[in-house]
Amino acid sequence: MWQKLNIRNRVLVAAALAFVVLGVAQYAVQRHMLLPHFEALERDQARATMDRLHQSLARELEVVSLSARDWGNWIEAYNYVLAPNDEFLRANVNSKSLQDIHVDAIAIVDLRGNFVWAGAFDRVSGAPVRVGLFASGALAPADPLRRTLGTSSQASGVAMTDRGPMLVAISPILNGTGTGQPAGAMLLARFLSAQELAEAAKVAPDSVTLKPIAADSPAAAHEATETLSQAARTTRVAERLVDLAGRPVLVLATTLPRTISENALTTILVASALLVALAGAALAVFLTYLNGAVFRPLAEITNHAAEIGASDDLGKRLARQGDDELADLARTFDRMVERLARTRSDLIDKSFSAGIAEMASGALHNLGNALTPLAVRVTGLEETLRRAPAEDMELVAAELSVPSTDPARQADLNEFVRLAGLELARVVSGARADAEAASRQLQGIQRILTDQVRKSRAGAVLEPVSPAILVRQSQELVADSVRQRLDVSIAPELEALGSLRLPATMLRQVFQNLIVNAAEACPHYPARRGRLTISGAVRDDGERQMLVCHFADDGAGIDPVALPRLFERQFSTKSKDTNSGIGLHWCANALLAAGGGITATSAGAGQGACFEVTVPLPSAQATTAARAA
Repeated sequence: MWQKLNIRNRVLVAAALAFVVLGVAQYAVQRHMLLPHFEALERDQARATMDRLHQSLARELEVVSLSARDWGNWIEAYNYVLAPNDEFLRANVNSKSLQDIHVDAIAIVDLRGNFVWAGAFDRVSGAPVRVGLFASGALAPADPLRRTLGTSSQASGVAMTDRGPMLVAISPILNGTGTGQPAGAMLLARFLSAQELAEAAKVAPDSVTLKPIAADSPAAAHEATETLSQAARTTRVAERLVDLAGRPVLVLATTLPRTISENALTTILVASALLVALAGAALAVFLTYLNGAVFRPLAEITNHAAEIGASDDLGKRLARQGDDELADLARTFDRMVERLARTRSDLIDKSFSAGIAEMASGALHNLGNALTPLAVRVTGLEETLRRAPAEDMELVAAELSVPSTDPARQADLNEFVRLAGLELARVVSGARADAEAASRQLQGIQRILTDQVRKSRAGAVLEPVSPAILVRQSQELVADSVRQRLDVSIAPELEALGSLRLPATMLRQVFQNLIVNAAEACPHYPARRGRLTISGAVRDDGERQMLVCHFADDGAGIDPVALPRLFERQFSTKSKDTNSGIGLHWCANALLAAGGGITATSAGAGQGACFEVTVPLPSAQATTAARAA
């Protein structure tokens, strides 16, 4: 599958995979290395919240302890223990007094642990409420608060009641100077509320819970001092609270939302998404640049090479501009194709010339072989005729015509005539045989010449080439001294014609002849250079399509009288010392042999001339060229 992808798609897949791996690696690093730090920060935050709750609890307990100390070192309280009276209670022990010191219950305890007075009030309504702590009328025998009775020590802590946990503080009742023997103890208590504790710690009220621990619960003995756990969306810290006897009685817990890790995870996801988006944008920019700088030029070079390989058209060029390696490669490829085209053209020209030379050599050899016996035959015939007594017969005939010749002499002469006649008959018979043999040998020579003519009319070698390029190649064949006399311009419609299969070797020579003739027809050089405009198109003449090229110059023109003879052999409008009259005659014959032709028009002397060259196109290519035109 990978081998079937082109370079562009391979780079695209590789870059996409690299960016995907980078994105996954970035997410994994942040998820597994960075996020745990945020989770640890949440745990630290939970512990800090628990510390604030402890500090709030300690502050609240300290407030209750201070109030117990103040009330215990109050002379009126001291006197009340010694002599209880209702006036003290009416004036000092009521809901308003307790609200002022932020307590909910009060008990005055004598040194035996009995409650001299005890009671609790509802904080909102002020109505008395029953608290099980005071129900027995005395401190329980095992109550740790009893250890403070009769001493100057204080105690405070958490106590569980039937109405919930309370903060309890006990302080000795002194005479107001802080000295002397205690008369009893002042016990103050406040109900412990999770909401109040959260508000005091400046924590969300719904994040704090107080859960009693049953005395017979296994958790009472095995409950850890502190537990921390993290769920998917919350972090919970729980800590057990012990009463004055050191027994775990409450679980204080705070549950905080994991906003830090959620925000961190959201940030990681956003950062990853942003990285992917930026990576995608960078990939798009990167691929856009690569497409313009590498892929498209590379594809153009590849397609160009494939097109040349498929069409065998060496006239096309990339002509890519730039200073990068691909531009150098394109120019190198163009130079290689150009050298290949020149090499092929030279090879075709040399093959054409070699073929002509080979054919001429073969024809001359065959003619030589045929002429040798003919020459021998003619020489023998000439020798036979020379030996014939023709002159003697003339002398004898002259002598016999004289009447006075002796009869005996006449008889001898008549015998000589008879014998000479027999000899002449034999000579004539031999000469007739030699003439017939010579005739047969001449017919063999004629067959050789006919076969050579047939071979000379075989189809020309066709090459794929642009007519405009063919014109430029023809210009290169013209001598510099001749080329300087003329400004040659190629019309846009000829430039627009693509590659056509043409007899390039023959057309180069035809175009060369026409360019040379146009240059030599410039009468004002060097004062003014001549101008030659070469145009062309593909034209349909009804039966086939032709390439038609026009060579129009502004030279000396052609006399109308000379136009009919312009393509005759050895005819020239120029000096016979420098022109043989072969060029245009050869052009006409070559084009005629290729199925085309050449004509000339001129308005007269000084009006310039125009030569029209026509060359037939192969049928399939002619249709394509016509559509392109």
